[in-house]
Amino acid sequence: MDFTGNNSKIRKKTFKNLSPERSYNNKIKYQPSKNHYIQLTIDSIRCQNFIKKNIKKEEQNQYLNDIKNAIKYYQDLAQYKYIFQDILKQCVIKECVHNVWNQWIIRVLGDQKSVKSSLPGHQQAIDDREETEIHMKLKLKDCVKNNKIESCNCEIKCKEVPKVYDDIIQFVKEKENEHRKNKNNSLENEQLLQIISDSVRINPFYRNKKDFNQDFLYLYNDENYTINILQENYDHISKMFDLNQNPQNIQSLKTFYIFELIFNYQFIGGIGYQWAFPPNMMKMLEEELKIECEVFASPLNHYFDQFHSLFDIDQYFGSYCSCLSNDIKDHIQGIEVNPPFVEKMMVKNSQRILDHIIQKQMKDEFFICFYCNPWKDSQAYQILAQEKSLVIDTIDFQRLKHHYFDITKREFQVSPFNSFVIVIGTSKAKAHYNQLIDIKKRIQNEFKSESNLSEKQELQFGVVFQKEEVEKDTKQE
Repeated sequence: MDFTGNNSKIRKKTFKNLSPERSYNNKIKYQPSKNHYIQLTIDSIRCQNFIKKNIKKEEQNQYLNDIKNAIKYYQDLAQYKYIFQDILKQCVIKECVHNVWNQWIIRVLGDQKSVKSSLPGHQQAIDDREETEIHMKLKLKDCVKNNKIESCNCEIKCKEVPKVYDDIIQFVKEKENEHRKNKNNSLENEQLLQIISDSVRINPFYRNKKDFNQDFLYLYNDENYTINILQENYDHISKMFDLNQNPQNIQSLKTFYIFELIFNYQFIGGIGYQWAFPPNMMKMLEEELKIECEVFASPLNHYFDQFHSLFDIDQYFGSYCSCLSNDIKDHIQGIEVNPPFVEKMMVKNSQRILDHIIQKQMKDEFFICFYCNPWKDSQAYQILAQEKSLVIDTIDFQRLKHHYFDITKREFQVSPFNSFVIVIGTSKAKAHYNQLIDIKKRIQNEFKSESNLSEKQELQFGVVFQKEEVEKDTKQE
């Protein structure tokens, strides 16, 4: 099988740049629209010029080769997803491919104790064979139920699943052998990272409305690599980095870490990783239930200052890193858990949460967890639900009758799936919850509504609305 990616479809778009006076400025009244983006490009020419001017001649060839490998890593992983999905298409219909990919990549990365990059591990891919094969076969059977394929074709394709996963393992092995060592070495070479960081071009641009539904685009040529991000999201993570009080050697690499962060989360993708509870609901959980930390979040997608997320470099943006390899901080009184819809990770997380609550109960301390799951009959949900002495409340939300906040588009989305909430905690947390007037009804109302963001919440999500001044400027134009 061809793993070179020569036949893969790589999205390339032409963008219309804004004139300087309309593109970007630092005035508080400026409000980026959903069509305002920031483009970050690792410029190989800039890198080469810096190396020739500042690096000893005998070391220049090594640095030039390292820069080439660093850019090639991003280029290859940009194709990685498309090649992986092309392999899947041998036995899974097109509509299901992204779902299989998304669950696979999160499971494989989530199984690593330290997630330094978004490059999946070969051994983790081998260990995940059973999970992925089951998932692929379930998707095929769902297609039969939905009349998308014939039952006879389903049986044929199910028999092909093991061979297809053999191809996936071979592909993952080739890419890991090619990039793992180079990537780890580059992350440990501060001078190399500094060259890359100083060579990144940052440009605002305006994306045409016809391209609006394609949020994350990978653009590259043989020498450079470019990523794009909604300007509001860029401003937010930039602010998070500045507020984190990183060491000086990390602060100087700000642009590199922003680039790496955006790339990582664009690579794994997935609705379940980008949707959050409505901001007003999060505000209620904070003020009423004393919840102060998110267990599955990202520097792009969080409400509270305290949060856990997948990648190691997220720590430079305020994250406690992975909740599956890092314990919940002892000082935290309440957590919100809205995990990616990957059963293996949810089961592991539920058990860790339950263990933490039991420890807090034994110490007679306050601790509460607001947990959400799309499957009430799942093992992850039942691990918590069966501890009846610790269950405080359950709240069910039907599909199409509640909303999530899409962090990538900065807008509310009607949920296409059910959401089942279980509130669980210690005796002190239960006593506190039971004293709150109509708390269950108020939570239901906030999850059902598309309430406007308050000024505090706008700032929390990196959104600045200066409506009167914007409207005034629009009229003048």
